[in-house]
Amino acid sequence: MSNYHNFGDLKFIPEFSKETFAKILHSNPLYSDPDVFYKSAIDAILPEVEDVIFKIDKPYTQLNFPEEGGITAYFSRDMTKADLALVDKFAASQKIDILNTRAFKKDGKYILTVGSSKVSTSEVEYEGKTFVIKYGEFSPYLEEANYYLKEALKYCANDNQEKMIQKYIDHFESGDITTHKESQKFWVTDKGPVVESNIGWIETYVDPANVRAYWEGWVAIVDKEKSKKF
Repeated sequence: MSNYHNFGDLKFIPEFSKETFAKILHSNPLYSDPDVFYKSAIDAILPEVEDVIFKIDKPYTQLNFPEEGGITAYFSRDMTKADLALVDKFAASQKIDILNTRAFKKDGKYILTVGSSKVSTSEVEYEGKTFVIKYGEFSPYLEEANYYLKEALKYCANDNQEKMIQKYIDHFESGDITTHKESQKFWVTDKGPVVESNIGWIETYVDPANVRAYWEGWVAIVDKEKSKKF
């Protein structure tokens, strides 16, 4: 996803140095807390991405298909549109929704990663090609999300909300998008909640093919008194 505009997909960069950027991340109180995942995540990921964050030359100018001069993290740079079409066809044959997947080529094989807390790997031959299905991408983050969602179950206002959150938990564990779609049925029928939220792989704006989603979560608090005026 990185630092690109949702609409137009153009790159924007911080108006300060890499050193200042790092200081801001390290200033978070969680960075000094050994019991959370924040410090290990920053220490592992920042060195890998800090140069790219500030690059504005091609191909970093815009999110797009690599073969059209752009960049994306949804699939490797050697993946062509024809490769992606084959991966999508394979995923459909395996009843895998590609909304929470990424795709790569390595050592002559296609690799399809699926966002889930459970971890597993399997190989499948399809149309003369070898496909590796890897569940468990972003597993540590999803495990943490599920920990807090289980805590949230204690504070549901009604049975509908409880079922919705349980479906979130089941989905993040299994990676099954069908389960997330079930959560959305409960979400849309939860009329007029004081606190409304949604979470998961939902929007597909930053994928050049507009089929793979990014993970997001949001919370809205409704002022019942003010809402009466409208």
